[in-house]
This record gives sequence, C-alpha cells and structure tokens, in this order.
Amino acid sequence: RVPTSYSDLEEIVGSNPGHIIASSACLGSEVDIALLNHDKRDLVSFVSWCVKVFGKANFNLELQSSDSSDQKTVNPLLVRLARAIGLNFIVTTDSHYVHKEDFPIQEAFLNSRGSGDREVLDFYKYTYLQSVDEIKSLLISSGLTEQDALLAISNTETVGERCSDFDFRQ
Repeated sequence: RVPTSYSDLEEIVGSNPGHIIASSACLGSEVDIALLNHDKRDLVSFVSWCVKVFGKANFNLELQSSDSSDQKTVNPLLVRLARAIGLNFIVTTDSHYVHKEDFPIQEAFLNSRGSGDREVLDFYKYTYLQSVDEIKSLLISSGLTEQDALLAISNTETVGERCSDFDFRQ
C-alpha cells in the first residue's frame, strides 16, 4: 500500500542490472489485481515491464498460503501464467505475528485502529509464521497439485540461497 515510482526503480535497477530479485507480490499487487479483474492488457503490460527491468531469471510470480477465496483463485492462475511465459513461481507468507493461536490478539489490534478497510478474517488469519507443512497444505487447498506446492517451496528456497547478507551499518 505504498506508492512505487517505476521510473525511479528502472533507473536504479538499470544502472546495476542482475542484482535484484523481485516478485509479483501479494493480492494487492498489480499482477493479482489484473488476474482477479480478468484484465489481460494490464497483466501482460506489468509482467513484461518486470521481466524487462529485473530479467526473467530474477522475476518470480508470488503465491501466498492462505485460504481466502481470492488467493484460492489467484494461486493456480499464477502457476499457469508462470508456465506459459517461462517464469518461476515462489510462495511467501506475510508474517504479522508469530503463533497461529495469537490471531485473536492480532485481530483486536487491527480492529482497534478503526480503519475499517482491513481484511481481518480473510487475510490476517494466515499471517503468522507458518511451517512448511502448513504452507504446503494451504497451497494444495488453493488448487495446486502437491508437486506444484513443493516446487513453489523449492523455488523459494533457491531464491533464499541466491541472496547475500549485508549490513547497512558498515
């Protein structure tokens, strides 16, 4: 929910290509919104831009492990899209709290802010630190095969292995 300046991103990445790994992001992303709205033009335009800026090897379509109806719609479509255009798909989770049983506390916190636009039950119910088995189970329940769920997990591990740690304080 933070605005992005695509021209700034192009300039920064373009001056030092091949060093940033990107993903399509969550349900609030341009990719997922285009899929949910059946907007092929916006989908193709944005994915093409991402591939141009980051490179095919550095841009991944991002699944999330949740049982929301929108996520269950989007996850299989992302896998089909990835295969159709030769991209990898990964799985991420938003981790807003650590333990599954802490959801009532998270829900109370979100409701206390009074914003009224939070998808509390559909989204935040699954924003705890999930185990690999939970991630796999949720992906399968969203329509993926076990093989695709395991591939998403494996692809995510590969992205992690490609990342380098660095310290801003040095």
